[in-house]
Amino acid sequence: MQRTITAVIVTFAAAGVLAWWIKGDWEMGWLLWMIVAPAAGGALGLLAAVSLRGHVVIATAVGPIAGIVALWAAIATPHQWTGADLARAGRHAAALADSTRVVEARVRELLGAGVEISGVRPTVAGGRVRKQPFRFLAEHEPAVARLDVTFALGPAQPLVLHVEGDSLTAPPEALDAARRAPWVIREAAWARRFAAPSLTVGGHGPWAPGASVGVRVERGESDWSLLLVRVGGLAGLETVREVSGMESRAGLARAAALAGRAVRDVRIYFPRGGGVTYLPSGRFDFLGLPEDRRANLRLVAHVEGDEIRYEIADWFDP
Repeated sequence: MQRTITAVIVTFAAAGVLAWWIKGDWEMGWLLWMIVAPAAGGALGLLAAVSLRGHVVIATAVGPIAGIVALWAAIATPHQWTGADLARAGRHAAALADSTRVVEARVRELLGAGVEISGVRPTVAGGRVRKQPFRFLAEHEPAVARLDVTFALGPAQPLVLHVEGDSLTAPPEALDAARRAPWVIREAAWARRFAAPSLTVGGHGPWAPGASVGVRVERGESDWSLLLVRVGGLAGLETVREVSGMESRAGLARAAALAGRAVRDVRIYFPRGGGVTYLPSGRFDFLGLPEDRRANLRLVAHVEGDEIRYEIADWFDP
């Protein structure tokens, strides 16, 4: 009797090993194994009974049951599952994403430009353990962690960084594409660089690296200055030229005088809410108060490249 019990145990163990060997993502192929498994279990029971000199009938009768149970376990359990590497890589990527300054410094080093980061989103792919049919050992897929970096000041397209240990890398082609990409300048980037209640930017971007952008720094209705800012480079935003409010007011007054409408004062519309306003073009509007007390004038400072041109415009012009 002891030998028969041992043969039954060996039959179940052999059926389990067989089920593990064939285990995989068979889908409809499991229907075939439902026919094969009971017969294979009976054969294993017979072989175990003969080898161990147990009761042949009992062991052979138990064999199909062992095959069915082992096959059911193989079908019911997952064929792939999350490995420890996935969770480890996810925690590491999340920790790096929280270190915005470290990521920003690395991106600046890779791109060779003074970019500013607005967000970092970690993603992890792979890191799963997969059981393939007709193999005893499961395959471990490596976990790949990435950081998707978006910019407040920098390329309009996100940059994908690969996490390799404690290092952040990017493919050369991705870096070349980021260096060629036009730049965006979000409100946060302007606010960090220019301390003023409000700013008006000539154009809404994106801007090509090296392009000049006109900016009006607004402190009050009669207090402003015009800046010519170059996009890109190590500084990110470099002030090429600053025109004071007094100088621009004089230029606008000359434009009005040439049109036969001398002005006694020039003002701007100063929004109470502040913030950054993006214009569709590089034309900055000013309000000219004429000496003859007639209708107010629309004066314009037109930024063209690195130059500023002052002119008078009709109120109905775009």
